[in-house]
Amino acid sequence: MMTQPTNNTIDPFLLIVYNADRGFFNAVSASTHKLFSPNTYTCALCQHTFGITGMLQPWKEYLDMQPVPVSFTHRNDFHKDYPEHASLTLPAILFVNPERGITPVLEAKSVRNAKNLSHLISLMEERLNGMEIE
Repeated sequence: MMTQPTNNTIDPFLLIVYNADRGFFNAVSASTHKLFSPNTYTCALCQHTFGITGMLQPWKEYLDMQPVPVSFTHRNDFHKDYPEHASLTLPAILFVNPERGITPVLEAKSVRNAKNLSHLISLMEERLNGMEIE
């Protein structure tokens, strides 16, 4: 089950960072942009994991199977909450261990190069298998 850890949590979690800003206007604008001009939309992670009506079921099911909680954030909140990582190119999927810091699971280039959601999941699975995330 997906949970929303806070920054003051002491347990490790996966942090999915979208290359889009939070807010109603931004969400409407992003949905319209994805619909009418998907090739120029700046958040490849959103393109792979969201449809017009919300998060795609295979992605949600995959995240629900993770051994650690999964949290989501947007670019503007990530920069505010993690200013020391403001130079990180987004989107990104990160493993956050409050004792050891942040380790990229998938960086922006890998997310952009994923051909589709299945490919994104297999890239993530490959990377997670090589990490100690529990």
